[in-house]
Amino acid sequence: MSRATPVLRLRDVGREFDGPVPVRAVAGVTVDIAPGEFVSVVGRSGSGKTTLLSIMGLLDSPDSGVLEFEGRLVSTLSEAERSLIRRERIGFVFQRFHLVPHRTVEQNLGLALLYTPHRVRERKRRVDEAIEALGLESRRRTDVSLLSGGEQQRVAMGRALVGDVGLLLCDEPTGNLDSATGRTVMETLRSLNSRGVTVVVVTHDPVVAEFAQRQLTMKDGRLV
Repeated sequence: MSRATPVLRLRDVGREFDGPVPVRAVAGVTVDIAPGEFVSVVGRSGSGKTTLLSIMGLLDSPDSGVLEFEGRLVSTLSEAERSLIRRERIGFVFQRFHLVPHRTVEQNLGLALLYTPHRVRERKRRVDEAIEALGLESRRRTDVSLLSGGEQQRVAMGRALVGDVGLLLCDEPTGNLDSATGRTVMETLRSLNSRGVTVVVVTHDPVVAEFAQRQLTMKDGRLV
């Protein structure tokens, strides 16, 4: 992928959900996300932010428009190819931390490398580097259920760091945290971005959105 190629390229992307009254969650979205960018997507609940993030992460497919990931037309990829991209190139951070309970910090980070071709020594090196970068050295062997909310969210981010993903998608990553802890988490995201990770954060919080280099606003499924 050349430096000029967007990580994500969306052209007139739409997504409608069936029901008694069909809902057009995303309508005609056109946007590029460049390598190394830190982008926030803000909007009220129901504006389509989470659906857009799911499309960006190849968790859902648009029913109209064009989606490209690192120059590849996603509609032409098999499910196996999409799964490989999700596993190797995209990291996800959610409002709920989705950690494996009754496992330590280093065990949770190691699980992110379980199905990779890396040798044991390389896995350990990656886990050690992530723990140091996240400031969790003293919590290395602590059960994640005993961590604070902010520490758990940093471990969730660490899974993306050990996997060396290129794109990190975050859905309300500070939603369950107090303001001070949320700021610490956003500083961690900024640090990951400085390492070259492209970051997209969906949030309703304007304070969180200000951490990004570029802010996008959604309303009624459209970028405004």
